Amino acid sequence: MNKKKLIKSFIWILNISIIFILIWSIVNYKVLNREVTGIVLVGGLIAMIFLVILLEGAPVFVGASLVVAVVLTMNSFNPWFILFLFLVSAIIGNIIYFYIGYSFGKKIFKYFDKKDVEKYEKLFKKYGKATMLLMAVSPIPYLPTLAGVFRINSPCLIAKILLVRMIRHTIVFLFWFVVIIEF
Repeated sequence: MNKKKLIKSFIWILNISIIFILIWSIVNYKVLNREVTGIVLVGGLIAMIFLVILLEGAPVFVGASLVVAVVLTMNSFNPWFILFLFLVSAIIGNIIYFYIGYSFGKKIFKYFDKKDVEKYEKLFKKYGKATMLLMAVSPIPYLPTLAGVFRINSPCLIAKILLVRMIRHTIVFLFWFVVIIEF
């Protein structure tokens, strides 16, 4: 088997694995929720920071806000400090995933048909900015990775995406704060 076919096969296996992980995380949401909660209860703020960074781009349906909600239930930390750590961790996670997409995205594209890659790049150039802003509001993973893969170099757009993402995280945090602390 030549190198190109081997890498294409690996990418297909990786994609199927990611889809499997997504489906597994939906089916086993309570198990995953319990495990993440346990890790945060044992690890505290350090575990929260690590998991927020990981979950910002991970292919699972357990969002980073769950981690923050668990820390809030501990009621032993200043909530505004938790919000600050949450936002900083989310930004760090977005930067890490952006550079993963930026560093490896184009290298992976060379193993696909050029026509398909050009078609997706045209679609992304046409609708990418609006899509990225829309995705920043949603809990969809891969947002920063896609931005890196398609080489979004516009500092203004990246700032808008991060701002929208941080507003979303702040609203989710305030929701959890009201639900957990006030009730």
